[in-house]
Amino acid sequence: NCTALCYDTNMSKLYERVANRVADLVDKGVYNYGEKVPSVRDLSRELEVSTTTVVEAYRLLEDQGLLEARPQSGYYVKVHELDARCPK
Repeated sequence: NCTALCYDTNMSKLYERVANRVADLVDKGVYNYGEKVPSVRDLSRELEVSTTTVVEAYRLLEDQGLLEARPQSGYYVKVHELDARCPK
């Protein structure tokens, strides 16, 4: 929820903290490669942040190569070529 995100003592921006939270969930296997992550609205409700904050976080993760946007569908964990060739 927002309590942990909003009152973090480091100086990073809120959307960066949201992006870090999503990236951590991917690293922990909560969201696997190719899977859809929560919608912007759902995640904004869950974390008690604005939809703009979630969009900025998802765009940051997209720029970093972790997520991909699919028009009219949502955001998905990006499948990397190496991961596609070497299933676990």
